[in-house]
Amino acid sequence: MRTLISSCFLVTLLAAPVAEAKGKAMILRGGFGLLYPDHNSLANPGQLAIGHGFAAQAAYARTPRGGTQSTDLSFAYGDGRMGWGAFGRRSGGRMDVPEATDEAGAAFGLSMAKERITAGASFSRVLDAPRTNDGVLTGALNFNSARRQGVAVGFSASSEINGSAGTQTGSLGVGYGAGTDTSFEGNYTIRDFKNLKSALVGAFGNVGGGGVYASFGYQYGISAGDHYAMARLGVHLGGSVDVSAKAWSRIASGAEQLYGATLRALF
Repeated sequence: MRTLISSCFLVTLLAAPVAEAKGKAMILRGGFGLLYPDHNSLANPGQLAIGHGFAAQAAYARTPRGGTQSTDLSFAYGDGRMGWGAFGRRSGGRMDVPEATDEAGAAFGLSMAKERITAGASFSRVLDAPRTNDGVLTGALNFNSARRQGVAVGFSASSEINGSAGTQTGSLGVGYGAGTDTSFEGNYTIRDFKNLKSALVGAFGNVGGGGVYASFGYQYGISAGDHYAMARLGVHLGGSVDVSAKAWSRIASGAEQLYGATLRALF
């Protein structure tokens, strides 16, 4: 994990002048959905390509019950034609013990037809043994409106590699964007193709302006009847740095909760 963090830091230093030379940075911030995800989440590898700039982000999250915590370091780059990113994560009750779990991943995306079509793939893997699989492979295809203003449609699918459960998932998103900072999306996700009733339906939104951005989301499990809510509020500290606080909760008696914060530098 230390090697991964050192590598991320080195790449950040090397890539910053390249990204800055491309012009004014412009990325998606805060989003939880498929079509308009936060740039550093790598949630949709295809949409990395329509970002403009290089972003390095550190994140911390913790559950109030059980004390599980995680630290993340990620970087992502896009120039309107292609995009790529990587992350490293450590999670567990404590960060400084061998029982903590390390995970890493990378993503790559391409943009075509003046950013109206994007496609990409990502791979992530738990680095510690024992593992339940050899990693998770994800692919995505998206159709965007010009300048992110108008209707967008996207698809993604993920599959475990040599997994004991062989889980395969898929998502469909339909949304509307009003520029970089404002968008809304409806989402349908199948959590396991072997059980089509395991679907989630959700709604997500992003708004921003005046140095502040906010994102929110809600998902409902059709067969399980479970509810999930999430929110993120961020503030720009100057032109190239932003900080945010975020929360996620499974809405039920004795529900799971997760709170966190992020610090990002944009080049």
